[in-house]
Amino acid sequence: MKRRSKTEIAYPLIRIQLIVFFVLLSLGVTAALLYPSICLRLGRRAMEKGDTERAVRYFQQAGSDDEAQNLLNASREQQAESLLAEGRYAEALAILPELPGIAPDDARILACRYGIAKDAEQRGAYTEARDGYAALSGYADAADRLVACEIAIAKAAWADGDTETALALIGKYPQNPDMAALYREIRLSDARTLLASDTPESGLSLLLQLWSEDESLTDEVIAAERRLYPYLYADRDDAFVLEQLRTLNAAQASRKNELERVREQMPTGVLAVGNAHTAALRTDGTVLAAGDNTYGQCNVSEWTDIVAIAAGAFHTVGLKADGSVVCTGDNSRGQCDANGCADVAEIEAHAMDTVLRRKDGSIVCFGAHDYTPNTLSWTDIVRLSPAAYGLVGLAADGTAMATEASLLTPAFRALSEISAAGDYVVGVTGEGDLVTSAPVDPHFTNVVRAEAASTGFFVLTADGSVRAVLWTDDDYTPLLSRTDIAAIAFSGTHAVALLRDGSYLACGENGSGQCEVSDWRR
Repeated sequence: MKRRSKTEIAYPLIRIQLIVFFVLLSLGVTAALLYPSICLRLGRRAMEKGDTERAVRYFQQAGSDDEAQNLLNASREQQAESLLAEGRYAEALAILPELPGIAPDDARILACRYGIAKDAEQRGAYTEARDGYAALSGYADAADRLVACEIAIAKAAWADGDTETALALIGKYPQNPDMAALYREIRLSDARTLLASDTPESGLSLLLQLWSEDESLTDEVIAAERRLYPYLYADRDDAFVLEQLRTLNAAQASRKNELERVREQMPTGVLAVGNAHTAALRTDGTVLAAGDNTYGQCNVSEWTDIVAIAAGAFHTVGLKADGSVVCTGDNSRGQCDANGCADVAEIEAHAMDTVLRRKDGSIVCFGAHDYTPNTLSWTDIVRLSPAAYGLVGLAADGTAMATEASLLTPAFRALSEISAAGDYVVGVTGEGDLVTSAPVDPHFTNVVRAEAASTGFFVLTADGSVRAVLWTDDDYTPLLSRTDIAAIAFSGTHAVALLRDGSYLACGENGSGQCEVSDWRR
């Protein structure tokens, strides 16, 4: 059998390959010609099924003729609306502006921009959200949302310590309740910072302004007031503090506090003068005495542990640290029967009377007059002063009381000190003004103590000087020229002062040696 050559085999194969090639080419050409219509058909089918994403892909491959482009735009518009409905605002916004016939103010574009801004707000990107809302003026509640974002930005700025930015935003919406609350928070923080600074008065002033707007700060205001003015409110309850807050400005409160501080540091109950004798309490609890001793009123050398002294015309009274009382001198009217009394907080004496205020607040009288029945209604008394015709008391709230109404006038209110003698009374207000029921009006100010007697009165000022109103021509120049006086006592005929260096100075009537105190030392 004859073998076929390679050439004879190759030619048929080439022909077959050529046939296959042309068949495939024909099919490819046919497919290429049919592909756009196929894509259009598949795209329409995808649109009918709501698969806009696939429809867009088909229409993008369907060519560029009008029909394909119209279908593509329609499918992209439908796709954008679907994205918008799903809340995919940025994706929808990437499509809509590119579509023909879609204006920048198209409701769907505005909705996308609003949705993007709201998404930013919800994730806390308030600046981005604010900028988005700002570009949507008049759309839905964009204006309200913008304000909400600026409130959030202000709060965040304040939390980060950027007070300037917070205040700038607050200034745009002063009537907004949230901004007003934030502004109050900032002011309250400023007040607290100032209270802890070198200018606490400024902090208190700001705190008081805030308190006038919101009384929930009452406790904090009271605490601040007490901290700044401890002497003004020592032993005072909160009701008194509130009353002062409503009537005093910061300067007045500061002034009253300073005067109260001076009063607090001045010794009390350390000098006592009778008709013709003088007694002085030393720091070691012993007592010195000079002058007339006819009735034994100067027999105090054995006294110890004394914390306060008082003197009547011819008797001397001492209060011991344990609250018991010792007396010496004339007892013709029972004025020394107070000797041995216990639980006493204050002692006072005048002429032939001794008056005690017990620690429970009750008042007990010994001597020529019994004022007790007329004092049963008195409460919270902190100071007593007997006079020739009655007893005067001072309550903790500054109210003056008297067993004889004629001793007082309406001017006796809000007092810090009181002293009675003869038929008149002198008082000192918290502001340091002198008030009196005597027929004079000296207009003394800066007063911290007052000492009344039958022939006039002395006042001691915060700077350590004394001033006097006298009905006699007695010369008290040695005292009136001093500026270092810590305490003073006046009998009506002689006066004795304790000086700040612990020495004593006396002037006036000295017939019994009652002014011979120059060698005394406290």
